[in-house]
Order: sequence, then C-alpha cells, then structure tokens
Amino acid sequence: MQGVTLRRPRAHPWRALSLLLLVLVVWVAMQAIRIAHWLGGRKPHWLAGRHDTIRTLRHPEILERPTRVEGVSTFDLGVNGRE
Repeated sequence: MQGVTLRRPRAHPWRALSLLLLVLVVWVAMQAIRIAHWLGGRKPHWLAGRHDTIRTLRHPEILERPTRVEGVSTFDLGVNGRE
C-alpha cells in the first residue's frame, strides 16, 4: 500500500454556509424568545408608570413654577393625588 494517500474528502462551501445559516437561525430564535420573555415581565411595570403619570398630570398645580427660592417642589400621589 505504498504510494496510496488517504485524504479526507473536501467539504463543499455550501455545506459550511448552510451550517452557519442554521446556527444563525437558531440564535435569532433564541434572542426573540428572550426578548419576548423580558417584555412580558416589563409590561405591568410600564403600565403602572403610565397610570401614575396620567394621575399626576390631572393636577394642574404640578405644572406651575415652584414658589420656594430653591426652585424645587414635590408632588406626592399618595398625599396630593387622591382621587
């Protein structure tokens, strides 16, 4: 068996490309699942913030300039924003 060389068959370029595309598709799907899960947990938090903002903006006194010299005024929904 002298002079016989065993060579590994060359992979076709399209096989390597199709493997990369498969990995990319799986990765994108995993990212979409992670983002959907993250957004699902954030929605109640965002809705609560939106509700508080709407309640606050119903009171026109929050848009007035502060009367104190320091230029800071506070508005507490628990105290001032009772509805």
